[in-house]
Parts: sequence; structure tokens; C-alpha cells
Amino acid sequence: MKHPATLILFVICIFWLDQNIALGQWSQLNLSESKFQVFAAAAGSKVLFGGGVIGGLVSTPHKVEIYDVENEEWSYFEHAAGHHGAGVTATEDKIFIGGGLDFVNGQGTNFDEVDIYDVSNDSWDSTHLSIARNSLSAAAAGGKVLFAGGNDQTRALSQFNDFDVVDIYDQATGTWDTAYLSQSRYGMFKAAVGTKILFAGGARNSDTEASAVVDIYDVATDTWSTAALSVARAAGGSATVGKYVIFAGGINTEGSSDAVDIWDSEEDTWTTANLSLARGFLTAGSIGNKAFFAGGGGVDLANAFLNSSTSRVDIFDASTGGWSTAEMPTSRTAVYGTVSCDQLFIPGGWTPETGFMQRSIDVYTEADFQCITSRASELSLSSQIRLSPNPVYGELNIENLPQNLEYLEILDQYGRTRLILQGKTPSRADVSGLSRGWYCLRLSTPQGAISLPFIKM
Repeated sequence: MKHPATLILFVICIFWLDQNIALGQWSQLNLSESKFQVFAAAAGSKVLFGGGVIGGLVSTPHKVEIYDVENEEWSYFEHAAGHHGAGVTATEDKIFIGGGLDFVNGQGTNFDEVDIYDVSNDSWDSTHLSIARNSLSAAAAGGKVLFAGGNDQTRALSQFNDFDVVDIYDQATGTWDTAYLSQSRYGMFKAAVGTKILFAGGARNSDTEASAVVDIYDVATDTWSTAALSVARAAGGSATVGKYVIFAGGINTEGSSDAVDIWDSEEDTWTTANLSLARGFLTAGSIGNKAFFAGGGGVDLANAFLNSSTSRVDIFDASTGGWSTAEMPTSRTAVYGTVSCDQLFIPGGWTPETGFMQRSIDVYTEADFQCITSRASELSLSSQIRLSPNPVYGELNIENLPQNLEYLEILDQYGRTRLILQGKTPSRADVSGLSRGWYCLRLSTPQGAISLPFIKM
């Protein structure tokens, strides 16, 4: 499989600047209306909210709400159809929204459309999946965007089919390929670390069976492998922090689960832990060296009804391996949040105890943390800087560096300096001594700084 040598110079590098634990703070924003199962994704300085349902399962909003975190401003875009249960993921400068249901008067229609939001120029494009479906999972790594599994359910408490198809979009060529999961299913955990994308667990056979299968796709080798969760379950929260991929909570035929499966991507080993509260339909995200698992609740399995919610947030610290807890302002379940720089956004949701859908967005801002956001245009570069190969095993080639370069260093995912590159405009860097994972090449010039991500294998 070929890899593009050029990285798009619109990136966010998130750096942990202080290893001391500090308590962040909560604030709130508001959606335009109350709804639950809202999806969220972030790229650049934009956080996008869409999909969901209002009035039970009566209708799906077509509006996408976009929050600019730098300017604290809202903008809106109206899709032709709703995207309830869409597969959503983001790359450096694009957000992908694939498939989903459009509910009208309680009856749903599945779509194959993939809407692509380009943050860099505030524009939309579209393409199509091979099969129309909802409840699919999406993730991206190494220039590939994957949409996996899903089902064709169109109304509540009905029989439906589940799928094993994986649609693979190549960002460099704009072309599609297909692959297949080892087991058809929907409502899976999804995560990416390095060049690997994981789809874990999920539900099967019209919600009568939960899966423990983990399908792992390696973008670098174009190969698939499998592993297994300790407990079969669907509708949980997943996050990547450093070398760890964490799958937490979920729902199975016995109810809510507190199980946590942790994969060490460098050692290829699995360990387990437990949430402080058993729950499904929670959300997750990572900031620096912490992973957050927020909200969620229980379910009435017989009637497929969400019957409880929580404000609990379980926090995993990758630097210590320890767990702690916090509480967010609002108790909510059926939430799908996202992280932008140092902030975790948790939108909408359902609070069964009061019978209300939520309009608010709980926003957690981590303390002792700084984001560096850079655009090539801010540096007035005459040509794009190229890093190759990427992923890299030994020597990283660096092309088209600016002549007024002041400083060049390589930082790990925690913001720690790993290499300082010597010379006015070094053309290569020996990274063979670095462990596998994500890194940033950081350049400083009189006009500003830019950070370019690369993967060390």
C-alpha cells in the first residue's frame, strides 16, 4: 500500500506540558434545540454537532451546528437529509459524516451519502458508501478513512440486517475500496493509534447478541487481524491516549457493563479495569495523557428504552496508570462527544429521570495544558514542507524548509522534546531511536511556528 509523502499543513498538535495532576473546569454552551444521540467531531478550530433525534424517534434534525472555538462563534449548515446513527470521524482538516438515518414521523430511511466538511476553506463536498446503512463506526489513520459495519433498521423494535462491509476512502486519491469485518455487527467501539484502526464489540441479530470481536486494520501493511474484548458489549466509549486504546462500558444482553479493556499498542498486550459505574451510551475523549469517559446510563432491554443517566466522569491517567472520577454539570445518556485541543465537548443527550432531552453542551477545559495550532499560510511558506516516508522506520526526510528557520525539534504526544535537529536547514532526521507512536516536527521562524505530525513505526 502506498502512502502520500506530503502531509497537509493544517494540523493540531496537542501537548501535555505539566505532568502534575490539576483539576480543570466546566462551562456550558447551547445547541439550537434539545436533542439526543447528537454526533460531534472536531478539526482545526471548528467543532461540529449534527444528527440526533428530537421528539423521541419522531424526526431527525437536518441542521449541522458548527462552533468556532477561536472566535466563539456559531454557524449552521442545512443537509438534505438527517444523519442519525452516522459514522463520524475527522482528520487534520476534514470531518467525515457517513450514512445514517433520516427519521420522518417515526419512519426512517437509510442513506449512503458521505458529507465531508473542509475546515480550511469552510466548504462541503460529498461522496457515497457502497451500502446505505446506519449505526456504523468510522475512524481514520494514515490517510485512510474507514466506515465499518452498520445495519438497515428503519424503525424501533423492528427486525433488520447487520453488515460486515468496510468502506475505505483514500484521501490522497479520492477513491474507494471495500473490505470486510470478521463478523457483521453495528454499534461498535472505534479507535485509531499509529497506523492501526480498531473496531471492537458491537451488537448483532437485531440486538439479540453482543460481540467481543476486535477487528484491527493496519494502514501501513493493508492487513487485518483480530483480538477479543474481555466482555462482549456494544454502545460503549473508546479513547486513545499515548500508546493505549481503551474500550469502556457498554451494553449487552445482561444490561450495562463496567468492563474496561486496555490495549497496549506497542507491546500488543491487553489488560482490564472497571468503571466506577456500569453504564452504556457514554462518550469518551482524550486530552494530553488523560482519557475521559463521561455520562451514559442504563437500558430497559425488554423495551429498548434508556432508563437512567449519570453525570459521572471516569478519568484514566496514562502517565500513572491510575483512575479518578469527576462529575459533569448535567446527567445525560446517549451522548457522543469530541475533543478540540484542551476541551471536551459533551452535547445534548437524554435524562430519563426527568424525561427531558438536553439542549446544553457540557464543556470541560483541562488545566496545565496548551494547544499549538498552526497553518502553513501563517508562515508564508513558498512551497509545502514534505515529510517522507510517513510512517517512518529509520530516517525521516524533510524537504522545502524555510530559509529563515530558527529552531527545529521533534516532540512526542506529551509535548516532550525527543530530538533537537542541528544545522540551519537539516534535510533529514534519524528517528530510529524513537519508540512507535505519533510525533510532531516543530519548526520556529520569525513569523511563527508550525507543527507537522508523523508516525514512527
